[in-house]
Amino acid sequence: MQAREVQPHELAMAFQECFGTPAGQIVLTYLVAKHGYTNSTTFDQNPSIMAYNEGRRAVLIDIGRKMATQPADLETPTTGTTERNNDDDDT
Repeated sequence: MQAREVQPHELAMAFQECFGTPAGQIVLTYLVAKHGYTNSTTFDQNPSIMAYNEGRRAVLIDIGRKMATQPADLETPTTGTTERNNDDDDT
């Protein structure tokens, strides 16, 4: 069975549904505390460690962006299809 392509507005809604629940909030709080680097820098003299730390942080930034996205804003009003930006963000 072939998986269908998930549209950006569907993904944003799924993130909001998942992390909007009480259990999702517990998980998100844990992830931010463990991997968010909100209270410290990701800098390390070892470039590999710094890249690893930034990767952990980037995942949480992506989750945060999807949580802040209004799914309806991702749909074009005239066609109902989604618009895509040319940046690296898949929201």
